Amino acid sequence: MRLHPTPAAVTWLLLLCLAWAPAQAQFQTLNSGQASGETLRVGIYVNPPLIGIDAEGPRGLVIDLLEEAARREGWKIHYVAASFAELLEMGQNRQIDLIAAIAYTPERAQVLQFNREAMLTNWGVIYRHRDVVVDSVLDLAGARIAVKAGDTHAQALESLLREFNVQAELRPVADYREVMQLLAHGEVDAAAVNRLVGRQFRVPEAIPTHIIFNPVELHFASARPEMAPVLQAIDRHLRELKTQPGSLYHLSMNRWLGDTGGTPRPLPGWHPVILAGIVLLTLLVIGLALFLRQQIRHHTRALRAQSEALAQEVREREQAQERLNELAYSDSLTQLPNRTLFQDRLHQAMEYAKRHERLIALLFIDLDDFKRVNDSLGHAAGDRLLQEIARRFGRVLRETDTLARLGGDEFTVILTDIQRPEDAVTFVRKLLDTLRAPFMLGEQSITMSASIGITLYPSDDTAEADLLKDADTAMYQAKSRGKNTFDFYSPELTRSVRARLTMEGELRTALDTNQFLLHYQPIVSLSGAGVRGLEALMRWQHPVRGLVPPDEFIPVAEDSGLIHEIGDWVIDAACAQLAQWDARGLSHLTLAINLSPVQFRRDGLVSRIARRLRQHRIASERLHLEITESLLMEQNRHVAETLQTLDAMGIGLCIDDFGTGYSALNYLRHFPIRQLKVDRSFVEDMLHAEDTRALVRAIVLMAHALRLEVVAEGVEEKSQLDLLREMGCDQVQGYLLSRPLPAAEIPGWIETQRLRIVS
Repeated sequence: MRLHPTPAAVTWLLLLCLAWAPAQAQFQTLNSGQASGETLRVGIYVNPPLIGIDAEGPRGLVIDLLEEAARREGWKIHYVAASFAELLEMGQNRQIDLIAAIAYTPERAQVLQFNREAMLTNWGVIYRHRDVVVDSVLDLAGARIAVKAGDTHAQALESLLREFNVQAELRPVADYREVMQLLAHGEVDAAAVNRLVGRQFRVPEAIPTHIIFNPVELHFASARPEMAPVLQAIDRHLRELKTQPGSLYHLSMNRWLGDTGGTPRPLPGWHPVILAGIVLLTLLVIGLALFLRQQIRHHTRALRAQSEALAQEVREREQAQERLNELAYSDSLTQLPNRTLFQDRLHQAMEYAKRHERLIALLFIDLDDFKRVNDSLGHAAGDRLLQEIARRFGRVLRETDTLARLGGDEFTVILTDIQRPEDAVTFVRKLLDTLRAPFMLGEQSITMSASIGITLYPSDDTAEADLLKDADTAMYQAKSRGKNTFDFYSPELTRSVRARLTMEGELRTALDTNQFLLHYQPIVSLSGAGVRGLEALMRWQHPVRGLVPPDEFIPVAEDSGLIHEIGDWVIDAACAQLAQWDARGLSHLTLAINLSPVQFRRDGLVSRIARRLRQHRIASERLHLEITESLLMEQNRHVAETLQTLDAMGIGLCIDDFGTGYSALNYLRHFPIRQLKVDRSFVEDMLHAEDTRALVRAIVLMAHALRLEVVAEGVEEKSQLDLLREMGCDQVQGYLLSRPLPAAEIPGWIETQRLRIVS
């Protein structure tokens, strides 16, 4: 009998050969010229078996998949190896184009663009030492747990322990290999690693537990918007490779993520007679299998033919139904939802907003002077124009929003789940901006504009028909004001939003024309050491309204995002002023500036501050940053890491207006705070209210017990100064000592104070 190997056997043989075949990761440099196309700078970090780096270059599952996409697209790859934290910084600074094998989180998605198709899902696993019993999270109480510093699984484990109120000692180390070595040597009781690392670096002393947590998806990501086509290409190739059995994706998964444990045991020596019987039985089974296979193939062909005929009939019915739906619910010219589907979407959005107490905005859009296009260029040109306008509008829509054409040159947009009316304004501006570029109709170039009416649910109305009518009314209000603009249905809201938008525009002008300035209020030591520092206070020298106080324009700057540019200006101006005072012999002064919580939520704050200090040659110890209690109460890991880094640099951190916020004193133990500033309201009231006086005294005693300095704000009377000195307050500032002064007056004021002390 002649034996024929089965397809399954052939497949397994091929997989085994590929799994043992040597794989060479290719380093392609910027000047290699080995492949045509775009050169991609890809940031990688050691994370076996996904990414490993040895003498031959990068290796691993991620490298295989990226190299395959590069081969198909004709890209050149330039690998940049660094730590994960360094890669995030390099990506933000555009020193690299892509970051490989990065876990998706909502926080990272705010600053990075991820490809959609995940390479794989990974999760954290707790390994225990074989001499330690760990059956649940509660058994980790008092345990020594090794984690990789900065790892998402380490962060998730901290949250898990807090959730179960379990106190454990986390020992962060540099990499996963060291984590497993600590566990193998018995220096820790448990270790938190991801499942792939646990299989890669398994040791006999490490026993996996049933505690798994923090499933994350691994992607490619970029901080550069122009990398969107690259991420889309990677998505396309990943989806194709995943759906093809035996593709590089599945071969690499088997090669790099297959079970790596244990050495195969040798087969026992069988008696020749028994072995011959097994061979004979195997041949009989193979013969029977070949006969059954032939029968199965025959019946399978018949069933497949019937199935294909049935599937074709189903497809034809589905296509017919889809065509009927298109005719019933979509506009035949633009393929947008028509009035019928628009009304259904509006009803659904209103029901959702009612259940979840959210706000929605309805926009009514009418193109300005569209009739002249039809009259001068013909209706065919007008139709092409409407199609292009629909495409441009669609590019700025969110997935949850609805754009519809009601007829003629009228469009509507339903904006769901907005937080405030200003969000609708931001979107309307994007719509109007899409019309700025000229439209080419044949050889004719024309420009278009639109008038937009805005109404809000449930603020303006609660009936569907009334909402559309209100938006139409607001649109005519906008058209009557000169077209190419927008208006709210509510006149009061229109005035409020318009005033806020006016101030936002004036703030942008103020930045461009250098209308901001800093005044400085001295901070005096009560121990007789004189002036130790100053607080920089921002002022806006408005060309019409004069000096505008910060409490009027800072909220607008925070909402519009201008606070980042304004904050950078303050840091630069403060450091430059310190350098000028140094030249006049005042190098002992420190300078405190206020930072908004919004500034901490944006990456790069530490690097921008460090850059300004280096640029002006200012020691970091001379810069103090004043923050609010509300920032510390956010329990934001990024904020905590930023504060720790600033403290490590030597920058002093101070809580401003202490006592007026949450005052959850637990955070004083967990954050590197050096000073507390007693709010001026307490200083003002302590002379007349015994409970306030007791509260200020308690703040001073508590701060000193925690080795913190206390600064009192708003000291305006001699009796306040005396009482604060008696309480042991360290420093004071206020009108009794000096008002905020321009920079030019500070040296003279300090000299006067010095002479007063000497005399």
